[in-house]
Amino acid sequence: MAITFNAEEILQIAVEIEHNGQAFYKRASEIVDDPEAKAMFVKLSEWEGIHAETFTRLMDRFAQHHTELDILDPDHEAVKYLQAIADGKIFKTSIPVEKMTSVGMTVCDVLWDALDREKDTVIFYVAFKTVVKDGDDREALEKIILEEVEHVRYITEEMERRNCKAVN
Repeated sequence: MAITFNAEEILQIAVEIEHNGQAFYKRASEIVDDPEAKAMFVKLSEWEGIHAETFTRLMDRFAQHHTELDILDPDHEAVKYLQAIADGKIFKTSIPVEKMTSVGMTVCDVLWDALDREKDTVIFYVAFKTVVKDGDDREALEKIILEEVEHVRYITEEMERRNCKAVN
């Protein structure tokens, strides 16, 4: 038995992911002392907020079309899975700022964490793209993917500039 997702539902998850990212970067800006790093995290938080607004507008537009995506889901677990990803794995922000600072996170530590989260976000959206048949829906997901790839590029360049080394 197949269940269906419409573009609005997928975009709602994207909005949640972007809001979680916005909160993550806001927290990161609060825990660093370096003014440059603080400004960078504020900028990333603002980008996430802009993306959430963009995806909300896309969601409103696609709500009018009621486009559905057929996904095989005999156990009806897909919605729970998608929501778990949006709420938990991607940009989970349940760690209080005080706890983040108590473990001595450096700017590079936060950047590594952010890079992993941004990559997970790209994977999340690419996975959806594989099941989307409608051209308008695919276009919306492609826009989301391009925005997230831009985050990966920006963070990677900042990590190189700061000489962040991988931790084994």
